[in-house]
Amino acid sequence: MIAESRVSSKGQIVLPKAMRVRQGLHDGAAIEMIEQSGGVLVRAKPQASAGPTAREVLERIWARNAYTGPPLSDADIEAAILADVARKFTLR
Repeated sequence: MIAESRVSSKGQIVLPKAMRVRQGLHDGAAIEMIEQSGGVLVRAKPQASAGPTAREVLERIWARNAYTGPPLSDADIEAAILADVARKFTLR
């Protein structure tokens, strides 16, 4: 569909109702204007998909890698880290 409109003294334009309905543009909907060599493209602004929160991502990771052994003390954890570092960086 090609439609014609005019720019008001405030820089406003009116999009025909049929276009707004087909494009899902309601009162307050975000649009973007893209300047091109032949004019200006006006389109509905793509909606950012709401991805998982950081907490949801961490919960998924913890669920896949759940530790099922006995409780470890801070000293046990530190000793395991130091042993792993020593193993990885030992000259052969």
